[in-house]
Amino acid sequence: MNDRMKQAAIEEYQIMLDQFLESDDIVYHFPSHLNKLERAIIHDMAEELSLLHYSNGIRRERHIVVAKHPPILDGGVYDHKQGQWVSIPSDAPDIVECDNFTVLNLNVLFEGIGSDISDIICTDIRIPAIFKFLEEQDASIITLQEVTPDFYNFLLEQSWVKDKYYISDRVGSSITPSGNFLLSQFHISKNYQYYYTKSPKCVVFSEIIINDKVLSVGVVHLKAGNRDRYSRTRRSDIIDTMSVQDKIGFDFAILIGDFNFRNKKEGYSNHETVPELEERYTDVWKYCKPGEAGITHDVENNLMAKELSIRVYQKNGKVGSSNRFDRLYYKHKFIDEEPWEPLDIQIVANQPIGRSQYDNHDIYLSDHYGLHTTISTSKNTQPFN
Repeated sequence: MNDRMKQAAIEEYQIMLDQFLESDDIVYHFPSHLNKLERAIIHDMAEELSLLHYSNGIRRERHIVVAKHPPILDGGVYDHKQGQWVSIPSDAPDIVECDNFTVLNLNVLFEGIGSDISDIICTDIRIPAIFKFLEEQDASIITLQEVTPDFYNFLLEQSWVKDKYYISDRVGSSITPSGNFLLSQFHISKNYQYYYTKSPKCVVFSEIIINDKVLSVGVVHLKAGNRDRYSRTRRSDIIDTMSVQDKIGFDFAILIGDFNFRNKKEGYSNHETVPELEERYTDVWKYCKPGEAGITHDVENNLMAKELSIRVYQKNGKVGSSNRFDRLYYKHKFIDEEPWEPLDIQIVANQPIGRSQYDNHDIYLSDHYGLHTTISTSKNTQPFN
């Protein structure tokens, strides 16, 4: 593309973007046939206009989307009179006031990971056990990764979910073929979905008002893999995530989920970090348990983690090291008030739930262990045991 053609393209895209800004539309989809340079031009222009911009779709259908704010997900609450999940009313039924709340995270392991290891991942045993575990934990907020339509449908049939929780997505648009999902015992005022520019994954944001403060929870699942290019993708995606969360707005922000950050045993000169994330957010595990490893992907003890690790290494039989993939980061914007803070964080779902009938190996809820965190909203709150 010569300079004249480039200028003509810029003028054409500027008209499209101006019309979009003047319209009532929230998102605008550019055609998928644009070349690499044309896409770069649009990304640059959208950035200058403070618009969100990302790629969506796969293969030939992949295209640029620009948005005034992230696309809104239709959150849900169960209506017992109608016998179905309905959209969350815009007005909260009551003002939520509490001294603390709990957050539980678990990557539930995509049940369609592969028929060749179905006897290892034991989906038929794990899924009911996961539901029982989540019910018993009774967390204020539950965040899940690798949720599939089947898992989602079974979960929404559970009586404890219908009775106690609001959900981030009542139609399942964020979990096809698999994705992130949030359940909250508190009224959810808004839910958003943002697709990353560098990968087909997305982050789900839920906005909850607690003690008259805006809590923004971003459920994250970054690209897996131990190659440098995957690390660059993770860095780009988490920087995007922070930017979007800033644009949404909050008083207290949480980023939680499967970050897939590797440690130095897998070829990195040091533990994989994103300086921009570490500078702006606090790593709750380091804050509450400095010096402790916090392993949540345990290839030494969890056979599912070991087998999935081999897949990451392209099935050459090599096993990666155990890692602290699952994390919770937070930040706040309180100025003249006592800030909320994490009281404690625990690794959960790290014990076997049974043994396989095929080869007698230990079965865990997932290849990942879970995290259970208590956040204090009051300086009078004491840590839980």
